[in-house]
Amino acid sequence: MKTIGQIAALTGISTRTLQYYDEIGLLKPSKLTPSGYRLYSSEALERLQQILFFKELGFKLQEIRKILEKPEFDLSEYIDALESFKDSNEDAVIKHWGSMEAFDELLQQLKMNESDAARLAIKQFGSVEKYTAAMKYNMEHFAEIMEQQQTLTEEDRDEFFNKQNSLFEKLTSDLAEPASCDRVQKVVHELVVFTQEKAPVPDLGEGYWDMVIESYSSETAKEIVDTKYGPGASSYIAQALQSYFSKSKPVI
Repeated sequence: MKTIGQIAALTGISTRTLQYYDEIGLLKPSKLTPSGYRLYSSEALERLQQILFFKELGFKLQEIRKILEKPEFDLSEYIDALESFKDSNEDAVIKHWGSMEAFDELLQQLKMNESDAARLAIKQFGSVEKYTAAMKYNMEHFAEIMEQQQTLTEEDRDEFFNKQNSLFEKLTSDLAEPASCDRVQKVVHELVVFTQEKAPVPDLGEGYWDMVIESYSSETAKEIVDTKYGPGASSYIAQALQSYFSKSKPVI
């Protein structure tokens, strides 16, 4: 158990904010001492980390509370759909996953990491409901999607990634330019439209570009991208995308 002061020091959240979270029912202390001091368990700390995660994505506090209170944070419907898919598509499962046992292992991993998977689903698709709908569509059209994937040759994939690379080179050709200037934003538009139309996956999800922006803001990406396109390129790409989507977010 940790005191409210220890939680504040650990997370950077003020004690007043933690008290407010208690008042609105978003994060209740795990226990109160006889003197009335709040104590928080490791489970409470994990919930706080989830709250901070969704706050970074722009969710309001009341929305976060609904997400964490289920069923929006529950992948059971998606897991049930996977179970049904396995039972009625044994040949396809064996063909694409190698064996029924391998698919069962995938399901087990999903069940064990359901909360993390749900957070990623919400991050990319906006809600577990939308994610589940997209995945159900993929399962219902599995044969068709796999056929389309198989028609993509290695040359097609190389062409896609080479085109993307050329657009990133164009985007970062002059890092002294403001990331929000017209020339850069035109290149970003071309990149977004091309990726949405030509990506070798059927549904990127409405939160896809938020994930891209976040990835280009990471230290790992900076090391790789800056080496490829020049010092500061990773942050520049993130800023350019952020500027583009802050003006108007196209339908994916």
